Amino acid sequence: YQDGLPFRESLKKMKEILRVGVSSCIKIPPILYLILLNAITQVTVYAVLYLWGIVMKVEFGYQEMSLYWYLIVFGSFISSIGGSKSVDLLYAKHLNNKSQRASNQVQWNWMVTTCLFLSVVVIGLGFLKMMNLMTLGVFITGVIAVNFCLGFHWPAFIVLFNYVIPEELSSERATIMSFSSMVSFALTA
Repeated sequence: YQDGLPFRESLKKMKEILRVGVSSCIKIPPILYLILLNAITQVTVYAVLYLWGIVMKVEFGYQEMSLYWYLIVFGSFISSIGGSKSVDLLYAKHLNNKSQRASNQVQWNWMVTTCLFLSVVVIGLGFLKMMNLMTLGVFITGVIAVNFCLGFHWPAFIVLFNYVIPEELSSERATIMSFSSMVSFALTA
């Protein structure tokens, strides 16, 4: 940039995103609920994903590139793909049984169930750590389960979020999604 960074333009766009996002949340409370659920889920998942390497070293004495590290990395990769494919299978099964898309309530139930499962896994790992009962196998299984939840949550969130935004706001869909990303980023940064 020869003329410098477009700071004013960026600030103007961010204000617009905030204005549209906040007004959408006020007009349509399910948008707010989804944004908060997504942000809380991301904070929980990222806490586990950022810290598992430290736990492996401090608690179990395994430094990078051990067999167990590969197990977590590849197990998590496969698990997150499995979570994503599970969403596809649920939608396909629902379409075959009902010949219509899953209702917002059904999709919300899927997301909440996944978030509750995620919470149980994270709380369980924390409890086992506090009681000095954490084993390597349980820890690896927990990290892989968290990745499954992430793989399920993200596509389920995107689909439901797009259905919750009504037609009259469809022209602002990308801006509302940007607002959701801003909220999530503010909590995970």
